[in-house]
Amino acid sequence: MTQCRDLRGLWFSAPAAIVYLPLIAIPLAYSLYLSFHYWDGRAPAWTPAGIGNYLDMVKDKVFWRSLAHNLALVAFSLAVQLPIAMLLAVLLERTRRLGGFMRTCVFLPYVLPTVVIALVWRSLITASVPEWLASPDWSLSAILLAVTWRFIGFHTVLYLAGLGMIDRQVYEAARIDGTSEWQCFRHITLPLMKPVIIVSATLAIVGSMKYFDVVFLMTGGDPDHATELLATYLFKMGFVHDRMGYSSAIAVALVVLALGTTVVMLQLKRWSDRRQ
Repeated sequence: MTQCRDLRGLWFSAPAAIVYLPLIAIPLAYSLYLSFHYWDGRAPAWTPAGIGNYLDMVKDKVFWRSLAHNLALVAFSLAVQLPIAMLLAVLLERTRRLGGFMRTCVFLPYVLPTVVIALVWRSLITASVPEWLASPDWSLSAILLAVTWRFIGFHTVLYLAGLGMIDRQVYEAARIDGTSEWQCFRHITLPLMKPVIIVSATLAIVGSMKYFDVVFLMTGGDPDHATELLATYLFKMGFVHDRMGYSSAIAVALVVLALGTTVVMLQLKRWSDRRQ
């Protein structure tokens, strides 16, 4: 019986595997192979590099600065973006009048085209505080605000789905016992929402590690690499400076970081599920 279930699972996963292999697995293997070679993207032959690209990466100050910016984006997402999303979810879950309209307004930034978001935020910042995007000290802050604004709605919808699965009778029983709203949130909502919070945090961390589009469109990583992320840096190394092997090495490092984070967060989720 177990074997039948396993076979059914394989058949159901076959369509995803058919898409995964040519679009993800093969390019990833290609990038890994290319990371051990020197290539400018045009020459017909590749020059073996061994671990030369990885040694260059370890000594590259811009690489480490870009990684620090990614980690700052991770920290800002966890410390600011997710708490605001949770607060909005709790408020929207209790809102009856105009509830659907408000949820649409909160979720709208997430479905807007990336180019629109980048242009709007660039125009707003340039009109109000023009020195932000030109300042090495403030440009990253502008990026953090734009990215947070875009993704708050996505995490709010996740939390709303989690809140909808909590039995209302639990809250009613707690209120009969004299529990305050804050105590209900702390001792009921947060523990029951833990699996959803872990999933949301995983998506926020992995997304922050590989983020590219809004940053590239708003600043291109400038000024003086002040907003450089790993994804924008590997793009420049490959397509501007013609160092495809080095760019692939950065991409491999980025994949390893994202996969490592995902594995850790999944283990944390399993540990949380076992404790409930």
